[in-house]
Amino acid sequence: MWELKEPNPVKIIIGILASDDRSLTAARQALTSAFGPLDLVSDIWP
Repeated sequence: MWELKEPNPVKIIIGILASDDRSLTAARQALTSAFGPLDLVSDIWP
């Protein structure tokens, strides 16, 4: 039989679709509050 053990930590990858800069900023702030500082933020695609 196998034993349950704690999983290894992982990085969360999240994509955001936003209609304007205000919504994008709010989403980034919510993610930072929930998960801590962002490791990488890519360029905005128009």
